[in-house]
Amino acid sequence: FLNLKLALKVASPDEVQKVKAFYEAKKKIEPAHFEPNGFRKQIVALTSVGKLFALHSSDGRILWTKSLEGAAFLDMWVYKQHPSHKGIEIAILSRKEGSSKSKFTVMDGWSGSILGRKEIPCGSSFVMKLRPVGSASIQAALLIDYEALKAHVVVESDSDLEMLDLQSTFTYQVDEADNAAFGYMISPGNTKSQVLSVINLWSFKLPEGAKIVGSASPNFFQKIYSRTRVLGDRSALYKYTNPNTLFLASESADEGRLKVMAYLLDTVTGKLLYSIKHEDAQGPVHVVFHEHWVVYKYWNSRGNRDEMSVMELYEDEPQKNS
Repeated sequence: FLNLKLALKVASPDEVQKVKAFYEAKKKIEPAHFEPNGFRKQIVALTSVGKLFALHSSDGRILWTKSLEGAAFLDMWVYKQHPSHKGIEIAILSRKEGSSKSKFTVMDGWSGSILGRKEIPCGSSFVMKLRPVGSASIQAALLIDYEALKAHVVVESDSDLEMLDLQSTFTYQVDEADNAAFGYMISPGNTKSQVLSVINLWSFKLPEGAKIVGSASPNFFQKIYSRTRVLGDRSALYKYTNPNTLFLASESADEGRLKVMAYLLDTVTGKLLYSIKHEDAQGPVHVVFHEHWVVYKYWNSRGNRDEMSVMELYEDEPQKNS
């Protein structure tokens, strides 16, 4: 009731003080720390000019701020979560424009203090997250230079590097300038080295005159809560949830009429899984790829409207309940 009076600007000075005192007391009983039920959370936001803000999810108050050196920020993620939930560490990758080196910064998520900084001799902007490992769920990353065919392991310390398993690590690149997609394998070589070799395995080039107008792949670490879809005859369709799947859309002209081609590629083998043609269509194509479904939007030039298509991916054979 007091909040309503305050919003309508009819509250007395004593009532305004009561509201202020209430929110001050609320700040003391709602600290920013791990809460098992997930109601109290800390939101960390990074601006384009390098200003970090930590906000409390209950009332949006600023818990701490930090200014970083001016640079182009490549990525930010949770690097480490302590098992006791006493704190988290946030990783930030940045690079100054035109520089051949990147900077890796690790910060304490609760206080904003800088825990470590190091330079990485790589000026690429391709960042690939690795699977979290260890009791602290350490999530390292790879900074990949596709031109030099080198991958730099982004870790805070050598002890974190020893925990990583880089066997069977694959990645891909969509080159819109060359209208092609390329698949690579990371060669671990010496497990203690922070610079790894990148081996080209396959390439997928579009026909002449076609250009890439959209691409997407599912989150590699997404959680799948149901693997099947049960049909009316009690048979089951198993979802195709391979995270190494790439959706690629191209635009080209066929006898003066524009068309959009949609492709599904396996990013490990380069195998073409599926393709479909949309007549009288053009890009750009906006895509959402999640679990076993793909939703993409394009422009229908004949109908003068936006159209949306949906793909659902399942394994080849339905499983009968015998």
